[in-house]
Amino acid sequence: MDTLKEMSTLISNIGLDRYVKIDFYGQKTDTYFDEYLKGIEMYQYKGVLQPNGPGILVEALSASLPIITSDWKYNNKFVTIKAIL
Repeated sequence: MDTLKEMSTLISNIGLDRYVKIDFYGQKTDTYFDEYLKGIEMYQYKGVLQPNGPGILVEALSASLPIITSDWKYNNKFVTIKAIL
């Protein structure tokens, strides 16, 4: 089963789906989001970040929100990797 779909099912089953929102940013390079996640309310595609727009990572960090990001450009300056074992 797809991990993101499975996660949304688990979150929904325990009644937290109305509190969890996961935004996706960046250029779509395939049809994954549209095929598998578009119909799940907690997942939202927000488009490509604009260079002159506010720093979404900085805003999320200042609000103490968890961030999952790729190693793109300067993301590693803001986000540290923490492994849960």
